[in-house]
This record gives sequence, C-alpha cells and structure tokens, in this order.
Amino acid sequence: MALRDTLNNNSAVVTIGAVATLVIALGIIVWTQKGSRGPVRNVPTEKYFYDVQAKTLYKVPIDTLSPSVAPSGGEGVEAYVMTCEDSCKGADLSGMTAEQVAEQGFFIAYLERMTENARRELEKLKAKNPNVSVGMYHMEAMINNQFRTVNSERWVSQNDMRFRQLQEQLMNKCPGKRYPTRCFPGQK
Repeated sequence: MALRDTLNNNSAVVTIGAVATLVIALGIIVWTQKGSRGPVRNVPTEKYFYDVQAKTLYKVPIDTLSPSVAPSGGEGVEAYVMTCEDSCKGADLSGMTAEQVAEQGFFIAYLERMTENARRELEKLKAKNPNVSVGMYHMEAMINNQFRTVNSERWVSQNDMRFRQLQEQLMNKCPGKRYPTRCFPGQK
C-alpha cells in the first residue's frame, strides 16, 4: 500500500517518468530501425550524357531529356555508366571516351534517347501535372525510347530482341552480382 500511496501523492513525477520512458523507448526503436536500412544514398543531381560526335561523356542536370545538344554541337544522349563494384568511388568521368572509362573500372552499358513521339507525350504529361518530377514522366515515356551501345549505330526500341539481349548480358556481366551498379557524376 505504501507504494500506491506514494505514487498517488506524486502523480506529476510519475507522469514525467512515464513520458521520459516512452520517449527513450521510441528513440531506441527509431535508432535500431534506421540502422537496419543501411547507409542513406545521396540522390543524384547530375547524370552522364554521351556526345555522339565527340564520343565522350559529359555531365547534365538530372532532369535533362535525351536527346539534347552536346558540347560539340552534335547530338547528346543519356549514357548508362556502370560498374561491377558496389561503389562508384566518387568518380567524375566527364570528357572521357568509352575506352578511358573502361580503364577507370567502369563501362558505358548503353545509350538512350527519346523519340519525337515520346517527347510529345512527355510534354502532355508535364502540362497536366506540372508538380510531378521529370523522372516520373520519363518512366511513362520510356516505352517509346530508343537504345543502342556505344559501338553500334543502330537504335532499337525497348521491345526489340537486341535490347532484351543487352539487358541479359548486363545481368551476367558482373560475377557474383545480379546487375551492375549505375553511376552518376561524383556518386560515392
């Protein structure tokens, strides 16, 4: 009974103790859950484009649509730069050719550009939903995009068997890894 009387006579202290215990418990839960997700990755603000005329990589803002005008004045298209490593090591591969990129331990998996039809569709989507990110629009329009490797002159659609074969080759390129890591400029 003495404990009950003490608790009843000191209700403010009991309330403060209960709240403090609850806050500590919530802090422990949040801390342990945060640790289980692994490191937080930086969201890229830039991506690589390939200057088709100069045959080199260059950086553009992440929301730049492909194709665009390259530094040489020719066509610039999105380049999927990848590595078999888990980290991109903060590398900046701007100005490098495919061979120089390979010497650094990376590779240009493929190039991508939008068809005129895809660009028109994207513009329609943006007009309807101006607050949605370009990345979301890009996913919608990607069905009409074209792809090729650095060593090929022929663009193919996503539904083309050659693009499917390229995707299959990428899945087998890195021993012990399901798919290569895509790298963005300065990404760790």
